[in-house]
Amino acid sequence: MAYWLDDARIAAVNSCGGQSDPLTVWHGTRPLLCENSSPKAASRPEMSSARFSSEIRRASAVLGLGLAMVGCTATPPPAVLPTSAAVVPAISLDGIYRGTSTRFRADRRDCPHPGLITLYVQDGQFEYRWTPQIYVPATIDPDGTVRGQGSDVTLAGHRDGNTIDGDITNGACGLHFTARKTF
Repeated sequence: MAYWLDDARIAAVNSCGGQSDPLTVWHGTRPLLCENSSPKAASRPEMSSARFSSEIRRASAVLGLGLAMVGCTATPPPAVLPTSAAVVPAISLDGIYRGTSTRFRADRRDCPHPGLITLYVQDGQFEYRWTPQIYVPATIDPDGTVRGQGSDVTLAGHRDGNTIDGDITNGACGLHFTARKTF
């Protein structure tokens, strides 16, 4: 049996050096593979369209069966055993965080203005400048929770990787801030 690929068609013929059903794969006018025979001995005779269809179905069935057998014998990938605690590399908290604040509440005219912010974090602690006279001390817990309290102002937020997000409010005024670690 010989097969060839020519102008997106596959055809099968019974010839490959006179061997009984050897497999020849053709590309254009050259045979690529001929089992049990020399590639030069194969030829490409014409065949009827009914026989051509029959041979194509037969070749497709053999190919499908072969692929199915390969899929069934493949070994599965090794199982990944779950661990009790994932090891996550610690990212240093200390550094300079720069970002912006936006206003989410302004019930009074003397509320702080939103804008650019800079947080200097050292040993997991920083101070947020609420007004020129009021600085709110805050801490970053190991789980990423950010908390702070100063005079009548409360700060609550979260640190995720190199970003600190939070809200600071005194009830009548409120700012949301986001700062990213730069150094």
